[in-house]
Amino acid sequence: MKRLLIPLLAALALPTAVNANIVNYKAKCDSPNIIAVKTLLGRRGFFSWLTEEDYRESIKSYTEYLVCYKNDETAIQMAATIRGLAFVEIGKDRAACVDWAKGKGIPLWWSTFKKKYKVLIKTGYDHESAFNKAQNHTTTKEEEYAYKKKICSPYLSKKPSIKPSMSNEFYPLP
Repeated sequence: MKRLLIPLLAALALPTAVNANIVNYKAKCDSPNIIAVKTLLGRRGFFSWLTEEDYRESIKSYTEYLVCYKNDETAIQMAATIRGLAFVEIGKDRAACVDWAKGKGIPLWWSTFKKKYKVLIKTGYDHESAFNKAQNHTTTKEEEYAYKKKICSPYLSKKPSIKPSMSNEFYPLP
C-alpha cells in the first residue's frame, strides 16, 4: 500500500500556480533575485501559520515563495509542508495532499510542534524558549504515513468512472 500512495499522490499533483488559485491568489514574482524578499515571505508564511493562525496569509506567502524561489530543496519541502497544513485548516485537504506529494515533508511533526509551542506560550514561555523546547520530539515514518493517509485517503480511493462513449468526448480525471 505504501508503494502505491506516493505515486498516487504524485499523480494528483498540480502545478503550484494552480494550487494558488484555491485561495484566489496568483504569485507575483516582482523581485525574484532579492534574498530579503525570499526571507520575508518564508517568515511571514511560517509565523502566520504558527502564531497568528492566519492560514490564508500563510498560503499566500508560501505560494509566492514556492513559485518565485525554487532553489533550495529543504526550504521548498518545509514551505510545501506548512502550506499543506494551512490548507487543511481551511478545509482544502486535496490541496494539502498535492503539496505533500511533492516532497518528503513531515506534516505530523510540524502539527505536533505547533500544538506544543502553543501550550508552552500559554504557560508563560517566551517565544525563543517555547520554540526551542517544542522542537524536542520525533515522529516515525509510519506515523507520518498514517497522518498523510488519514487526510489524503478520500482522494486516493476515488477512481474515474469508465463511461463508454460513442463520441470523442474526453472525461478528465477528477
